[in-house]
Amino acid sequence: MITDAFLNQCSSLLTQNDELINESIISDINAVLAFFIDKENSIPLAVRSKYKFSMALSKLRMNKKDVESSLDDLTISDQFKDLDAYIEWLRRNKITREQIEKCIKQLRARKKFTGLFLDLPYIEKVIGDFNSNKFDNIDKLLGEYDQAISKMYGRLSEEKRTESNNRISSLDLFTDEYGPVLNQIELSYSGKNSISTGYQELDSYLNGGFEPSRLYIFAGSSGDGKSTLLLNFLRGAVERKKEQNSGLIDIYVYITLENLIDESLVRLYCSHTDQNISRVIKNFQTEREEIKRVLKNWQSKNNSAIIMSYFPPTVTSVADLSVYIESIRNRYKGRGLIKAVYVDYLDLLMSGQKFDLHRLEMGQVTIDLKVLAVRGSASEGGNIGYGNSWPIISLSQLNRSGYDIKENLSLMQMSESIKKVEHSDMVALIRTTTENTESSIITPSEYGQLQITIAKNRSGPKNKTIKLKTKYANFRVDDSYITTSIPFLTSSMDILQGSLEGI
Repeated sequence: MITDAFLNQCSSLLTQNDELINESIISDINAVLAFFIDKENSIPLAVRSKYKFSMALSKLRMNKKDVESSLDDLTISDQFKDLDAYIEWLRRNKITREQIEKCIKQLRARKKFTGLFLDLPYIEKVIGDFNSNKFDNIDKLLGEYDQAISKMYGRLSEEKRTESNNRISSLDLFTDEYGPVLNQIELSYSGKNSISTGYQELDSYLNGGFEPSRLYIFAGSSGDGKSTLLLNFLRGAVERKKEQNSGLIDIYVYITLENLIDESLVRLYCSHTDQNISRVIKNFQTEREEIKRVLKNWQSKNNSAIIMSYFPPTVTSVADLSVYIESIRNRYKGRGLIKAVYVDYLDLLMSGQKFDLHRLEMGQVTIDLKVLAVRGSASEGGNIGYGNSWPIISLSQLNRSGYDIKENLSLMQMSESIKKVEHSDMVALIRTTTENTESSIITPSEYGQLQITIAKNRSGPKNKTIKLKTKYANFRVDDSYITTSIPFLTSSMDILQGSLEGI
């Protein structure tokens, strides 16, 4: 319910010239007040005039009008003649920084509740239809329910992201405490919390590896080894050098919407042991117990746990992933922390909202993934720099021009939506290449080269190219492509023959 005290807080914030009261705060005030426009029963009769005044004032401030101009416009309006004394009080009223912060805190709490309640009536209707059997298709009904829940989750996640950002949105360098900003600098730039990619040169361009709260996208054409590269990033993370043992297990979440768990598991095993997939399958009766023993010992040795899960493509939203990740956090609470999330791949996710164009949906999916990446820092008591946030590393598809090896890779080849580029922190374009050589050494067909070109990078240089050695028959990508000892293929398609289809 709207109260007189809350309206006084809103109007006081809207009439202060303080840097804390930025466009985001003004927009939040307007959003909370607008929630009650069609809910007169929630506004006591005694404060309805003041409510309309606060609503009008918030609109003027959203239209970039300054405080004095806004109050002048409302003073000369016959609609608010009965509030002349109140308006004059607002002109004279100056509140302290501490009072402003308290008002903003209460405003954000109201904003969260109003945002959550926007979809509540619709959710109640869906549940009511189910209980009374007023539906024709249960799959459609469940889809509508999932859509409403996804929207609710999206709003809550965005609130947490905004709250996290606002904690360090301003700083009085003379009087304020530097703690939150210094914590954020440590998180963003020190590299101490980065998760190694497993490749020395790539790490050097990414401030030590994948940083918490960031979204990384590796894009390539079909058959260029995207899924294999992602599994090798996972392998490199597990084997990364730890500065010190915190006593907690490092948890790596691997989510696939393309390859089933059995495929992902055997590929990881081949990559870790550097074995040919054909050999493993041929001797599977011997290998089946070895797979379990080797992978468990490997994780134990590195104080790590890998959680793999398959989600069906095109029907899974980022909200579904969030719920799953939260269940892992609860399962390992007090025993481990999530260090990184790997998603194979972004283009197969849905937003949970309706869009006329697929490219708009892909843009929203990217935003949702970014919100999920930063969400951890906001949900661990708000202790930025020390909360359990994580990087998300995902894959994407290039458009048709990406298949033309004569074309240089560029961000314009990102399929469906350039918003994927805008909303991510790093975008790298990958291509399986070959290299002409006059060496007389016969070329082993299992070797190739993976080229990674950094096209966007918020944590370091861009337009850098890294070349890695590939052995796709073993689902393995190794560092330091050595041209003097590793011969090359004449055709990248040789890599993809036989059992290697679908890499």
